[in-house]
Amino acid sequence: MTKKKSFFKEKTISELKAMNVWGVETPEDLVATIQELGDEDALLLDFGLTPARFGPDPTVASRRNLRHGFYCNLNQPYSAEQAEATTAIPLDIRQTSMDRVLARQEENVFCLGYSFRPIIGADRRRVYVPFWSVMEGCKRDTYDQWIKQKFAHLGAGSSIEVYDDNPVVKVSSSTKGQGRYRIRWKNVCVDEEDKRVKCWGTRPVYEGTGDVEPTHKVYNIALGKDQAMIYPHDVHSHQVIVREHMREHNLLPLERSQYAIPSRMAAAFWGNLDRVLVADNGLRKLHIDEKSMMISRLAAVKGVDEVLFWDAERDGRIRDYEWS
Repeated sequence: MTKKKSFFKEKTISELKAMNVWGVETPEDLVATIQELGDEDALLLDFGLTPARFGPDPTVASRRNLRHGFYCNLNQPYSAEQAEATTAIPLDIRQTSMDRVLARQEENVFCLGYSFRPIIGADRRRVYVPFWSVMEGCKRDTYDQWIKQKFAHLGAGSSIEVYDDNPVVKVSSSTKGQGRYRIRWKNVCVDEEDKRVKCWGTRPVYEGTGDVEPTHKVYNIALGKDQAMIYPHDVHSHQVIVREHMREHNLLPLERSQYAIPSRMAAAFWGNLDRVLVADNGLRKLHIDEKSMMISRLAAVKGVDEVLFWDAERDGRIRDYEWS
């Protein structure tokens, strides 16, 4: 049985039951309730968040929702010609697209993340980015920066080999005893050439050349042949790339990124989700799809820019984020 490193351990159901447990009977104003949790507080929901149409079994329904649930399709260009004529950067396109789908009461928000379709390269499968991957990827980046600083003499933490627009990144695992993952990226925008087109093909690739695709036996999401899923290790490695270029005063990888970086507030909210229980067929923790939906609801209440965008002045360093 694999064991998580201490940084990634979550509270058990028994530990939560020993806290001050508050019952919640309605999804209305749930965002504020979760944000206001004290250090010794936990919540018990008498309802699940996965839409009923995915079936009565919570576990099965959760996995079905991740595969077939609602993702915001970005209002993107779909050809090189359209991309060249588009002046809005992906950061702005993502915000306006999310603003449109989140313009409703929070209890009516069921968005799991967003998707886009590459317009260059041989692999043009639609790419799905669940907010679980955005949040857990950033959490891994916080951990990786911490161990990189604390154990610099051991060469711990992430490393990057910059090969123009096709960098190779090594990132740490959240599992004890697991070596670093080696992830290759294609079409990273590092200069002005074709930046408006290239950014819609920025993605991780695993081509059997030493790159190790992370295993996700528990969280594996079986999509269709025309779909691809982004996982936390992918988001983590992309943040390493963005930060490396920012050190060289190059903001293009950030501005042209298709992969959201959450705010400090979002990180704190994600930590509070660990203290939410659901009463159905016994007690359980929130599932991945439910956590993803709660990030959407946080963005619906607080604003997309306040939740799904990192701002250096507002949020500070990601390595200083507090996740619990």
